[in-house]
Amino acid sequence: MQKATLPISYRLLTTSGAATSRMVCATVECFGGYEPSGTVHIANRGSVGNSIGTGSTEALISIRLKQEYNKRSFELLKASVMSTTGANGLAILVVNPSFGSPQTWNDVGDGSGLEVALDTDYTPGTGRIISSGYLSNNQDQRDLIGNSIFLPSSDIVGESDIITLLVTGVNGTETYFGSFDWKEFK
Repeated sequence: MQKATLPISYRLLTTSGAATSRMVCATVECFGGYEPSGTVHIANRGSVGNSIGTGSTEALISIRLKQEYNKRSFELLKASVMSTTGANGLAILVVNPSFGSPQTWNDVGDGSGLEVALDTDYTPGTGRIISSGYLSNNQDQRDLIGNSIFLPSSDIVGESDIITLLVTGVNGTETYFGSFDWKEFK
């Protein structure tokens, strides 16, 4: 044998009723850990904020995989919310919320497999909350992800999860901005 490409195997050796088991060949080598490489991308509201009043919950920004890239996976690195004057609010990160009207999806650019929507017509109480945190009048910005979150690409029929950043106004009307940072794996 010139090249060892056989799987690990065992052989029973016997010439009578009793048998012994002998390993035929085995080598297992591993160097380092799991370190996937990927490309970092961002999406945000730019200079156009969303004015949200007390008791209202509205979406700031949503992301999802494009249909043609529905087998990519991505790691959400950051979900950030900022208010302009430091009013109080509750920032919420939700998977698969419902919207009153269809969202308008736009290309993120930079070769990203994700698209972004800035629609605000969120249906309250829908979706699965994966993170939340309060903004206070002495903390104008909040990052909702302490550690990165790996998210699945899509289900078996190609439907991608929608990740949405929401804000509930707590006292007074305030303008909020939101952004996402993520790493894509091809």
